[in-house]
Amino acid sequence: MQTLIVLALFAGCVGGLQASSAICSTGPTVGGLVATPCAQIFTANDFLNWGAPVSDGGLGQAIDPGATNLDTVDVTSNLGVGIAVTSDQTLERADNTALAWDSATSMWVMPTIANGFANTINTFAGQFDAPSCEQSGSVCQVNNPPYGPDNYPYQFGDPLLGAVGTKSGDADMTFNFTQGLYGIAFEVSSKTAANFIATLDAYDSSGDLLGVYQVNSTGGGGVCNSLTGFLTGGPTPCNDAPLIQFYDPEGRIASVVLTVNDDTGLYVDGLSMDDAPLLSDTGAPEPQTAPLIGIGLICLALAGRRVSRSRAQKNSSQA
Repeated sequence: MQTLIVLALFAGCVGGLQASSAICSTGPTVGGLVATPCAQIFTANDFLNWGAPVSDGGLGQAIDPGATNLDTVDVTSNLGVGIAVTSDQTLERADNTALAWDSATSMWVMPTIANGFANTINTFAGQFDAPSCEQSGSVCQVNNPPYGPDNYPYQFGDPLLGAVGTKSGDADMTFNFTQGLYGIAFEVSSKTAANFIATLDAYDSSGDLLGVYQVNSTGGGGVCNSLTGFLTGGPTPCNDAPLIQFYDPEGRIASVVLTVNDDTGLYVDGLSMDDAPLLSDTGAPEPQTAPLIGIGLICLALAGRRVSRSRAQKNSSQA
């Protein structure tokens, strides 16, 4: 039995050694896409953590019953932007993990039984971030504090929102916002396919298409085998789900539609958003520019004083 376990762990470890890459493009339509860097192109000032307590606008713990078979999702960002999520598939809250550290047994176990939790945790061992450290009294824990976005102690991995269930065609998820956004970005992954294409269509409040952003991912989808298979240490998160995003300098993003060419489903991590215009968009100086303008005005004032003083001295000498 022990031999079989070791072999299974070895197979999982080898399977988890996968490289991922992404090619990103954007344009007014899918037919007009051109290559673009994959790094986030705007500075976020607002965020949404799917695992935040319900009282803070999130969905709370990924406990079943309650985490799965969601018809619609209505959440609120840190700054109060309402976000309604729908899908042709079934929505669910899940934590990105397969195992959790159990202090009582000093072992990695299923989250449902870790530390006497005794709740059914809905999990997806995907390509996002996840705990990889023992969470009590270890060198690993000292060098790497216990995992948890916003330090919510009940989260066993990146808090995700998924759209699951086999359908005809691409997996989908639609986000509607209660105000226009300048930027929206989040990590995305397919449920099953290792390689996938994710497309984000952005619309204004009239339903007109603002543009499209697309990510062609190789190895960034499906299950992360190294979360469940390891020989020494702890699980190793893949943490290579690609970023998908859209930016509109006029702040007109009223909704976005995400599709992934995997008919079994998709998962997304927390949202990063730009809710407010840059000062430069309103005609006022940007924050980093204002101090420079101030310094310039001071210099002009000092220069004016020097000129006045020089003229006064010149007139005095002539008199």
